[in-house]
Amino acid sequence: FYAGRTLTQQAITPEDQAEAAFLLISGQLAKTTGQVLSVDGGLHEAFLR
Repeated sequence: FYAGRTLTQQAITPEDQAEAAFLLISGQLAKTTGQVLSVDGGLHEAFLR
C-alpha cells in the first residue's frame, strides 16, 4: 500500500533510513547545516498529483 503511494513506487526500508543518517554523520556534508532530509520516496510530492 505505502509503496504504491510514492513517486518511486518503492517501499522505504530501515536500510534506506540508515543510509541517510550515515550520510549526515559521515563528514561528506561537513559544510551543510540546518537541513531536513526526507527519506520517503517522494510521498509528499505524490499527494500533489
